[in-house]
Amino acid sequence: MKNLKTLAVLLIALLTNFALSAQTSLNDLMEKGRSEIGNKDFIAAKSTYKNALEIATQDNDLITKSKIQNNLGVVFWHLEQYKVSIDFYEKAIYTNGLLGNDTLIAESHYNLALSLRKLGNNDLAIKNFLEALRLFEKLNDEKGQAYIYDVLGNIYLDLGDLEKALSYHETSLKIYQKIDYTKGVSRSCHNLAQVYLAKKEVQKAQGYLENEKKLKRELGLSTASNSALYGELYRIKQVPDSAAFYLKHSLEERVEENNYSAIGLAYFHLGDFYYSQNDYESTRIYLDLAYSSADSLGLNQLLIDVINLKIGINRIDGNYRANDQLYSQLIRLNEIVLGETNIREIARFDVEYESMKKDKELLLKRSELDFKIAEVGYLNYENKLLIVIVSIVSLTILLIILFYFSVRKKKEELEEQNQVLGNKNRVIDYLNKEMNHRMVNYFSMFTGMLKIDRKKTNEIKMKELLTDYVNRLHAMSQIQHYLRKENDSASNIVLLDSYVSNLLAEIDVVLNRIGPKIKINESLESVSTSYNIALRIGIAVNELTHNAYKHAFDNVSNPQINVSLKSGAGAILLEVSDNGLGMSSEAKRENAMGIDLIKTLLNSVQGEIEYSENQDKGVKIEIRIRN
Repeated sequence: MKNLKTLAVLLIALLTNFALSAQTSLNDLMEKGRSEIGNKDFIAAKSTYKNALEIATQDNDLITKSKIQNNLGVVFWHLEQYKVSIDFYEKAIYTNGLLGNDTLIAESHYNLALSLRKLGNNDLAIKNFLEALRLFEKLNDEKGQAYIYDVLGNIYLDLGDLEKALSYHETSLKIYQKIDYTKGVSRSCHNLAQVYLAKKEVQKAQGYLENEKKLKRELGLSTASNSALYGELYRIKQVPDSAAFYLKHSLEERVEENNYSAIGLAYFHLGDFYYSQNDYESTRIYLDLAYSSADSLGLNQLLIDVINLKIGINRIDGNYRANDQLYSQLIRLNEIVLGETNIREIARFDVEYESMKKDKELLLKRSELDFKIAEVGYLNYENKLLIVIVSIVSLTILLIILFYFSVRKKKEELEEQNQVLGNKNRVIDYLNKEMNHRMVNYFSMFTGMLKIDRKKTNEIKMKELLTDYVNRLHAMSQIQHYLRKENDSASNIVLLDSYVSNLLAEIDVVLNRIGPKIKINESLESVSTSYNIALRIGIAVNELTHNAYKHAFDNVSNPQINVSLKSGAGAILLEVSDNGLGMSSEAKRENAMGIDLIKTLLNSVQGEIEYSENQDKGVKIEIRIRN
């Protein structure tokens, strides 16, 4: 008995030492990760925090686990892997939800929104910022509230909604002043100055810039960004000497700070300024410096801006030969930037889709939870769990077996077909893929250029016009994305019903993200036609459904769009109608432009269009094309 007691004591001591050792190791890893983030060594921090996450998961240490998940989100954000960072922030939100820690949940929502904004998904970003704001208000965390009002103001400034941007930044400033947070006050003054410069209200902008400059000097902070805005202010006021002084002062401060990416941008701003003053010699000097800086850091967008300005200088000099090389480089850089934009665009849609899927899964899980709670009083928990496990395992095994035989059968059939069609299909596929690849690249390049132009302009009408052109190009590009996988490319035959259905699904996802949902009813017969006719019908569907979304449903309950596709008597009949209230005079003028475009496209394929409007039944448009 005595020996047993001694053995038990030794065993307890060993387990205690092991637990303490594990905890010490976890604390060391956490401290190491914080140090690596502080030193901006994010690659090392990624490895350190992943090791820490394994230990925290094994120990079921939820508090540490949530902190690690949030820190991994920060690491991947700095590595520009925004989709991965979003995944870790969502995990941190879930873990903190189990702990009931509203402070950490709010911080994770804030970080998640920053990543969504980087992907260009402003709708989901705003949704998460507002959720963080709600929690900060619940916690009475005024500094956290001010941070969110700040970033919301910047989002609406980027979107061109200057009144909303102004309202959010003014609210942020009031909170910072209330809690006496000087650094925050200086930041809000800077943001308000930016908004007023965008509004061309230079007097108000100058007042905020002076306050920002004074506060930053009191805090010992850099005033480089303040000087850059002063330069813009004096450009607007047409005082070139002062503008040049402040732009050069901003550059000097960036050099002192060793802020290399900002140095290149400061050179470009100076080159652009001297270009506007017709001082082309100074322009060339600063553009060359900006080019060297951007090229060394791989800042592709800045390189594009510099090269465009260089091309303008060469045109003035009549040096067209030098522009040949610049144009070649500009095309290559645009392809790179558009490629990066496409990757982010795909990631943005992936995140949006995952968010929708998770919302549905959450609703389903809540329903299942309510059902299980109702059954607790009638069923034994252990027996029920055992039955569920056995059922799931049995069903999984059955599905695996069925899937295996199905895949095996399909594989055998495909192998037989491949033996017969081998060489012919390889040649056709190669030519078809090469053609599709080039067409998709051109569509992507043109769409990307239009999106860049749309982002640069502040005019609402111009933004809407550019958006219409983007949507039309998108409708044209879908025939490459969705049809070539299914059709007989050799005979150039298109499955029109499949194309129209896919195009309507894309329109539904893009236009039904915000506001009341508009239902699209499809009645699509199986119709085959030529690529030429399918392309025109696709553009017509895009124009008509977009016009209905924009003009037909103000104050209409249960809004619906009906799309019908039929074939008979040697013709294709497309009908698009809605249950709206008709169109105003302004809407008719805009719609007439779309109808004229459709008529022009239909003329070359002997197509006809009929338009009818009824105050009680909305608008109906019929298109008939000989097939």
